[in-house]
Amino acid sequence: ATKTADQSGTGVIVTSDGLIVTYRKAIIENDSEYKVFLFNGNYYDAKLIGVDGFSDLAFLKIDVPNLTAISFGNSSDVRPGKKLVAIGNSFGEYQNRYAAGLLSNIDKTFNLGGMTVSSSEKLEGVIEDDFSSKKEYLGGPVIGYSGDLIGIVGSLTINGQEKYFQIPSNIARKTMDLILQNGADTRPFLGAYYIPITKEYSITHGLKRDRGALIYSSSGKQGLAIIAGSPAEEAGLRINDIVVSVNNQGVNLDNPLSNVISQYKKGEKIELTVDRNGEEMKILVQL
Repeated sequence: ATKTADQSGTGVIVTSDGLIVTYRKAIIENDSEYKVFLFNGNYYDAKLIGVDGFSDLAFLKIDVPNLTAISFGNSSDVRPGKKLVAIGNSFGEYQNRYAAGLLSNIDKTFNLGGMTVSSSEKLEGVIEDDFSSKKEYLGGPVIGYSGDLIGIVGSLTINGQEKYFQIPSNIARKTMDLILQNGADTRPFLGAYYIPITKEYSITHGLKRDRGALIYSSSGKQGLAIIAGSPAEEAGLRINDIVVSVNNQGVNLDNPLSNVISQYKKGEKIELTVDRNGEEMKILVQL
């Protein structure tokens, strides 16, 4: 017997020829057929173009010309306290639903790996809001009062609890460009787990640096900080190394290690500046 499941989610049109972005948990990725309902009541067959494992954004395409696409805001410029509007849909009738609230926090150290340590292959840094109802908006846009896209609503299940957040619009734009040009399979792979160093972490753990990425495992085992057979292992990266910069681009809370690595392509060579036991050294890595 064939097992069937239905799922509804929200997305937003990002190009006038029918490219739609949503969050991967808002769709069923495998062996699925997709239909997209527009605000005017029309609906169309859609094709899944790609799912990006770094940002967990998914892209669908409908063959409809001359659509109105949302304009992207600059998520790097937004600050806590900004007024926001979330747009979802009431799934029975496929009509828009809205919520208004505030941008409550920019969590610069939250990693989509969903663990206590950050993954070099997952986006770091999300936007949080104070909307009371969030489930109905998964995959949908959050906009400023000017109508510009600020983020896409996403969620992760962590310790049995659902945590909601927004993927910043700047990440959505970059991911859209990547999907359209090359596809998500060109994303690089480093293979390291780390802690983003904050001033607080530096003080409480007696570090001499207050920024960078500390290669880390809570067990203290190299094999749990560096993935076996990964480019990080082959390059000789070690647990407790602090990655200070990548190709002279500083690693900090505004430029986390995973986000900096994501700018490169699979197979490219990069130079890491690493602090190992207080001494700086250069490590070449082929991603």
